[in-house]
Order: sequence, then C-alpha cells, then structure tokens
Amino acid sequence: GLRRQGTNPTNCRTLKLCRTFSVTDSTMSWLAKGCPNLHYLDLSDCDFPDSALSYLFQGCKRLRVLTLSGCTGLTDVALCALTPDAGSRLTGLHLAGCSNVTDKGLCSVAFSCPQLRDIDLTRVPLITCEGLTAIAKHCRCLKAVNVSSLTQAKDIDPKSRVPRVGSKGISALGRYCGLLESLQCNG
Repeated sequence: GLRRQGTNPTNCRTLKLCRTFSVTDSTMSWLAKGCPNLHYLDLSDCDFPDSALSYLFQGCKRLRVLTLSGCTGLTDVALCALTPDAGSRLTGLHLAGCSNVTDKGLCSVAFSCPQLRDIDLTRVPLITCEGLTAIAKHCRCLKAVNVSSLTQAKDIDPKSRVPRVGSKGISALGRYCGLLESLQCNG
C-alpha cells in the first residue's frame, strides 16, 4: 500500500484514493506528513473516521481541492477540524452525498475557507438556508454552487421558486457572491 512507498515527503500534488480502501487515522497521518505539497485529494466513497481529516488538515496546508463525495460516514466533526490556517487555500470542496453533514459543518467551512470557489452539496439533505447563507456571506469568491436533489431539506418554503433549497439561501448567494457563474439546484 501507500505506507510501503517510504517515509520521505514527496512532491505529489494530486492523489485519488476513491473507492479503494478504508482510510485510518494512521494512513491519513502518514499522508499528511508524506505529501505536504498535495493540492488535490479525492477520497470519494472512502470510509474513514472523522478524526482522520484532522491529520490531513494539520499537514496538507497547500490543499486546494478536497473531494469527499459519497463519504456517507462523514459528519460535522470532521468539517469542524478544518481550521482557517488549513482552509485558507481551499478553493474546491465536494460533499455530494455526505448525508450526515449539517449546517454546523457548513458554517465551519464558511469561516475557514474564504477562498472557496466551488462547493458541491448535491444530496446533502440536512443543510438548511442557514448553512447556505453562511457559505454565501463568508465565501464571496464562489463561482459554482450545486445544491441539487435536496429532496429531504428541512426548510422547504412552499413559495420559493427553488423549494428544495429555500428562497433565503438562494437569495443570499445572489446578494453576497458577485462572482457566481453557476448555480445548480435541480431535483
């Protein structure tokens, strides 16, 4: 596996571990120490404890894009480990299908990732307008937002043009994100 490749830091900038194995705390610790120059990490459909991401955030300070789509065990605890120091360079965060993420996790992302340009919240049913508004207020560089298929969203507004997301959340994106080029809210 990865650990057999050595212990010296590498210049690896892109790593895709999607659907490959269960990621442990020790694996993530090794990854953070061994790949400090990592810019893009895809952990889609991997199973790992929330604590594993804290190692990543401590060691991979140059991380630009983090894909956690399909990580159904991911909770707010993992996203709250994202500090402003680690999140300051993050421009892309993909959480599609992370069904245990709530507004608390989104608020943490909002405060820690001011340079965020792309966020995918497809099929993240526990977020409300509160989380989306926090993202809009604090991540003003957003260019692309996907909130599609929020079929179980908590704050369904029957008068909203986008009832699965809520008019307040959509309005906040329009009000605070002047660079927004793409908003997907299908479903």
